[in-house]
Amino acid sequence: MASVSIPAGTSIPGCEDTNECFIPSDVTVDKGGEIIWTNDDNAVHTVTSGSAANGIDGLFDSSLMLGGAEFSYTPTDSGTFDYFCIVHPWMAATITVLAEGMDDHGDDTNDDHGHDAHGSETVMIPETTPAVMMSQDGDYMIKVYPHGEPVTGEMFAFTVVVTDSDSGDALHLNYDVMAMQDGQSVLEESEIHAHTGMKEHMTSMLDSDSPVTVSITLQGFGEVIQDMSERTGPIGETIELNVVPEFGTIAILVLAVAIISIVAVTTRSRLSITP
Repeated sequence: MASVSIPAGTSIPGCEDTNECFIPSDVTVDKGGEIIWTNDDNAVHTVTSGSAANGIDGLFDSSLMLGGAEFSYTPTDSGTFDYFCIVHPWMAATITVLAEGMDDHGDDTNDDHGHDAHGSETVMIPETTPAVMMSQDGDYMIKVYPHGEPVTGEMFAFTVVVTDSDSGDALHLNYDVMAMQDGQSVLEESEIHAHTGMKEHMTSMLDSDSPVTVSITLQGFGEVIQDMSERTGPIGETIELNVVPEFGTIAILVLAVAIISIVAVTTRSRLSITP
């Protein structure tokens, strides 16, 4: 087992100069060994795999950690993994996992699957009110949880959760996502594969605290290697959210609008988050 401290004062830039935003800044464990982070600061932090430059990779995420809170993660793959704090992106560190103990054989067939599988155990749904709606066919419930408000100079994070209205399972979700602010793209990813129907996303640094419009286009359910014609569920259905801060909180109003394209069988459904 290894322990990592989030020291007091790291919510203010400067810890990155001495590489002490997380102590130790490079923790080493054997594969299968537990890592425990403790927030020794009074500010809220996260422990999120990925980097400020490249965004969240979905391997692990603590969600928001209040002062004194702990988060643990047990890596099952060897290698070197970067992580950072979403709230304070200058806070960054590294995990080194030694190839001892568990065997990699038998894990999912590619990195995307592996990340999704691990992410399904560690992705924390934030305690915010989600925008919720059913898919056009009524078979799937779509929820989008904002992690907070758009803030100038910070990245904006949100979690996508899709569940089957009957069984609750929505395995092998495929979709595209795009986020816009003030007419500029702050996030654009395609061919995303979420093993258990949930995944976190994060924009690039925002230039203002203006609303962020998030568009999610469902591309069916099925293995990533499957032909589009073999996938099930909604294909081409787009969900849009406008996130607007109001007095330090987020007020949510869901508005669904269906538009049928005459060019292709594409349904657009709109979700508006308004004060």
